[in-house]
Amino acid sequence: PPCRADEVDASIQSLGGQVCAPACDASGSCPADVPAGTTASPKCLLEDASSGKKYCALACISDSACPSGATCAKQGFLGVCVYPQKEDKKSDIVELLALPAPPATTLVVRSASLLTSHYEQPPCQSDEVDASIQGMGGQVCAPACDASGSCPTDVPAGTTASPKCLLEDASSGKKYCALTCFSDSGCPSAAKCARQGVMGICIYPSTSGSDASSLSLSWVETIITV
Repeated sequence: PPCRADEVDASIQSLGGQVCAPACDASGSCPADVPAGTTASPKCLLEDASSGKKYCALACISDSACPSGATCAKQGFLGVCVYPQKEDKKSDIVELLALPAPPATTLVVRSASLLTSHYEQPPCQSDEVDASIQGMGGQVCAPACDASGSCPTDVPAGTTASPKCLLEDASSGKKYCALTCFSDSGCPSAAKCARQGVMGICIYPSTSGSDASSLSLSWVETIITV
């Protein structure tokens, strides 16, 4: 704060601090422009209990994902980027609840309990990109491959699909990891095995408004080994 004309200067009940919160659109989407250096994702996860109007905030896992001057205020695993509250502004700000509300004391309950490893359903961890795969649709949380082409090996519980370095951002040349699969049963819960030929990639259904904020990656077939 001070906020833009299309944002409200708000505090989040039980979390404190302040946020500049734009309204969610009719489909639940949020503006995708974020401060420089920010990796936290804009999500529609706040509500004004008096009006029922819903607002956007930056969903985070750690302070490092938030804009400069903000911290990740968490209840559980997932949090919201908030700025320190100014004493002289308390009477001017709108108090918002974290969804679902009421009651609402935790943020995005449907996601907070799930984010325990890499390759989970978006919103993604701070070292992953929220991405779509060209020609396949859906979404993945894709960590970057390391210099040797290796990938994080921690996968969601019950997953037998293997992490492989097989995605590429055509604009930057940077390569990313995904879960390779042969059938839906190898993928995490809620994910499907989207195949090109025998082998496929575990992907999650696209959420409303995700296309604007997702990085589009291509499948680098030469990296796949069977």
